[in-house]
Amino acid sequence: MNTEELDTIFSVLENPIRRKILAKLAKEQHYPLQLSKELNISQQAIMKHLKVLEDNKLVISFEEKSTLGGPPRKSYISSKRISLRIDVGPDTFNTEIYDYKEIEDKISNDKELMTEDSKVEVDKFKEFNDKYLEIKTMKDPSKKLTELSKVIQELDKELEELKLKRVKLLNMREEVVHESNRLIGELCREYNERKILYYLLSHKERDLSDIAEALDLRERVIMDLFRQLTKQRILLDFENDLF
Repeated sequence: MNTEELDTIFSVLENPIRRKILAKLAKEQHYPLQLSKELNISQQAIMKHLKVLEDNKLVISFEEKSTLGGPPRKSYISSKRISLRIDVGPDTFNTEIYDYKEIEDKISNDKELMTEDSKVEVDKFKEFNDKYLEIKTMKDPSKKLTELSKVIQELDKELEELKLKRVKLLNMREEVVHESNRLIGELCREYNERKILYYLLSHKERDLSDIAEALDLRERVIMDLFRQLTKQRILLDFENDLF
């Protein structure tokens, strides 16, 4: 997802009421009057928040027959898969948002992205999936729910372990970036030179137009700065990618 989509999602989810609505809809479908009672908020306000969520495709609505024999009523349910991550620290600022189903499909279908670690994780996922499919065949609803609960707990444990690994990597990255930024400060006096080096440290792309757009500098200015940094032997192995 691009920056515009990220800003939109931030704008929608910054409201705590909309987050509470999504939390409810992630468990089961609700109609506006239910949400109004559950959250102790007027139905009119609930409808306004639901419209924002639906306009941004975070929920969908559909007509549902009334259990009391009345006219059909509109019901809502969560619909969009999103993983949103924000890392902020002394030497860290990263934001990322993506559809986790799309990412899974992309990695699974791209052999270059399938590292050995990824293959291990896929095998582990298969174990969970096989267990889940086996549980689905059970006839006893109570026993089935008990076994599903165990799987949920195991999945949560796996997610916690992944979080710990990510936190360790994030802390190490911050230390490495801190030292890199310190060296850039020593090597370059000009702000735009430092700006380029900061960018190159954390971005793989070497397309001139992309760099110019990201840094809000003209391509000619970027090229002049590249030449200057190369002449000073600061870019080193970057230079082959840039020219």
